[in-house]
Amino acid sequence: MPDNKALSVKKIFHAYIKLSVRAIGSRISGSNAAYTYLAMTIPRFYPAKELADIMRQAGFEKVTFQKYLFGAVAIHRASKS
Repeated sequence: MPDNKALSVKKIFHAYIKLSVRAIGSRISGSNAAYTYLAMTIPRFYPAKELADIMRQAGFEKVTFQKYLFGAVAIHRASKS
């Protein structure tokens, strides 16, 4: 279970995404709809461990991930034969 600091950072990060991704992304790309969708879906992504398990079930090997921002973000790496 994540600690309170991790939950606070995650909430701040998701608020930042919600408030900034749509505004910045739509200005750069000209697509408001795409970045509105992205800002709404980022907080719904799978937790890092759950996504790693899904990747393994899909046949990926050597699945690893590194969490950043107290677990608000993770980068996954894997290979598939």
